[in-house]
Amino acid sequence: MNDHVYVALSEHCEMVARGCKPLSLMPVMTKNKTAILAFLNSTGLSYKLDDLAEGWATLYVYKHPLIEKIIDMLPDEPKTALDHTVLGFLLGYDINSILDFLTLHKLV
Repeated sequence: MNDHVYVALSEHCEMVARGCKPLSLMPVMTKNKTAILAFLNSTGLSYKLDDLAEGWATLYVYKHPLIEKIIDMLPDEPKTALDHTVLGFLLGYDINSILDFLTLHKLV
């Protein structure tokens, strides 16, 4: 895992650990999987990897174990106002930012 990936992963984990956001997600190269999992196991946070494309996965990092059930219910591509609102809250956005997004994209 190169320094850029390490720093990004550290920041994502720090935000989740401190409660700034319930969930963080980022694309990761599967060739870095062993190093990424070793780092994640040292944080005490929960995580999930979903295949994204050949050689890539989506990494979800969260603290509360029930978040995984919510991840499994999320659509692959959010389309509705509710999809975007739930995802926005999970990713730590405030209500005003979520409403601005929904308004900008004419979802409400």
